[in-house]
Amino acid sequence: MADRKVRRLKEAPDTSVGQLACALRRSRGALGLTQAQAADAIERSTSTIQRAEAGKTVPKRYVVDSYVAKLGLDPQEADRLYSQATRPAGRQRRCLTQAPHPRMVSTVDELGNALTRVWEEDDRPSMKIMEDRVTVVRVDEQKREKYAFLSRSAAYRIVRRRQLPSDVRQLRSYLYACQVQERRFRIWIEAYHRVKAKEREEAVAKKAAEAEERRKWLGQASRKSAVDIMLKAGFIPVETFPGSFTAPWTARCRNCGLVSRFRLSYVRQGLGCRMCARCSQPSTPSGAPAMPARLTPEVAEQQARAKGWIPAVPYPGAEVAWPGHCASCGATGAPKYGNFCSPKSTQGPCRPCSGSQKKTETEARTIMLQRGLTPLVPYPGNSAPWESECGNCGSITAPTLSSVRKAIKQGQPKCCDLCRRNGPITAAAAEDLLRLAGAEPLAAFPGIKEPWRARCLNCQQEITPSLDSIKHAGTGACRFCGGYGIGADDDALVYLTVHQKLGAAKIGIAKVGSRRLDQHRARGWTVVGTFKLPGWHARAVEHAVLTTWKDLALPYGVKPADMPQAGFTETVSLKTHNLEAVQHDLARALAALPKVLAVRRS
Repeated sequence: MADRKVRRLKEAPDTSVGQLACALRRSRGALGLTQAQAADAIERSTSTIQRAEAGKTVPKRYVVDSYVAKLGLDPQEADRLYSQATRPAGRQRRCLTQAPHPRMVSTVDELGNALTRVWEEDDRPSMKIMEDRVTVVRVDEQKREKYAFLSRSAAYRIVRRRQLPSDVRQLRSYLYACQVQERRFRIWIEAYHRVKAKEREEAVAKKAAEAEERRKWLGQASRKSAVDIMLKAGFIPVETFPGSFTAPWTARCRNCGLVSRFRLSYVRQGLGCRMCARCSQPSTPSGAPAMPARLTPEVAEQQARAKGWIPAVPYPGAEVAWPGHCASCGATGAPKYGNFCSPKSTQGPCRPCSGSQKKTETEARTIMLQRGLTPLVPYPGNSAPWESECGNCGSITAPTLSSVRKAIKQGQPKCCDLCRRNGPITAAAAEDLLRLAGAEPLAAFPGIKEPWRARCLNCQQEITPSLDSIKHAGTGACRFCGGYGIGADDDALVYLTVHQKLGAAKIGIAKVGSRRLDQHRARGWTVVGTFKLPGWHARAVEHAVLTTWKDLALPYGVKPADMPQAGFTETVSLKTHNLEAVQHDLARALAALPKVLAVRRS
């Protein structure tokens, strides 16, 4: 047995997994800890430490991170060894991107290729590893001013040459994430400034060229040339030339009479009237589209009558109101020709016949009753939510009259959308579904969306799920031991953190061994205290503290933008509730924990 152990320790460094195991053993040995003591220090089992240091299998990433955080393992060495240990066996080194030396970089493409080459030379670390490296170095207040936050998405876009670093601070963070030595940062920053300076020069040159092009159109001769171009294209200007070929110019189309604003640059490219373009264009023998025929008042009136509209006056133009009456219902109105007679238009000329006209109170209520809904407030309009009661399930819903009319046309059943989603269900069937989800009902079925008092068959706690969430969320009935978040039997931490600059305190819970507290520390939060509890105990403490803050109507301590790691709804402002009061709330919740649990179990 001793020979086998000696042989295993001797052969382990020859493999990448063995080198990682040796590094783990060295970090533990430097502190003079046994494997049992190391397991207590990183809050893991002794068997996990034994497997990690044996060199037979690759340990989990969170175990290596625990060695870095608690046992003094060098983070850069840990990243390198873990990357080598997890690389598939036999993988060949891929070709590197061709890129010049940073001193020779002068264009955006060259700088993008050079940054990609740096990432490849670092053995292509994952975006998560790059983000973690920068997060660790930004814990130091002094280095935080030099290094910007590098998200995974930003690192991915830089690696894929879709963007350059936004500033010098982000460039430093990217180079640090790729393990470039800091003494080489200067030549990269000089290359970055050269590229940005060239970009600015090109932008100035482009702007000057555009200004020169605009100057060509100034003066009387240019105005005459612009008018000639418009007349040849079939437009009659109704105002003087604005002096720029990109500025809008009001003109009237000779063909359809449309008065609109055109840009001379578009007209020079052959773009014409949008109303004439809607009309069908026959093809010439060569296959090119022919010029549209002139729209005469007679043709326009024939098309309007074919759509069911009887004009009262001659054709005034495509975008001008055309008074008349509907051939079907006789209602009068003034639609525009371009709205109901263009080839791609599906709009009718008569609003009452198309159903878009606002209904009377009686007509609207009749339509809602056809859908099985009883309005509870006066009619607000076609497109406004209308609070109503479903005659099937009794729930309160707020559909629009337009959506109700559409549902009737589609032949949907007489019920609200919630009923249609869940279907008719009896109280007995609802109780069966609740039992299948792992809970016993304590009250009669209240409705699909209403909280339903029940007791979890696993943890014996009283819960209030809704049947709709049980059917569609897929996480079980109990929020304490469901298939998400922290389970009832998981080891959890209740933590209290403060942020002095933002003037806020935060209460929260996290699984033991998770990176949640490290995420907060990286954002400048200081941990005031932690309490190790079972998962459902931790949830009860957090809920009690947050309920106290809500009862006092205390404001949040930070904005959502200040906490990209999420959790701003669990913060409180220290200006209105000082740290002593916050600690008192937490202590009271911990002291009341046995009483709360006793009530839930009874």
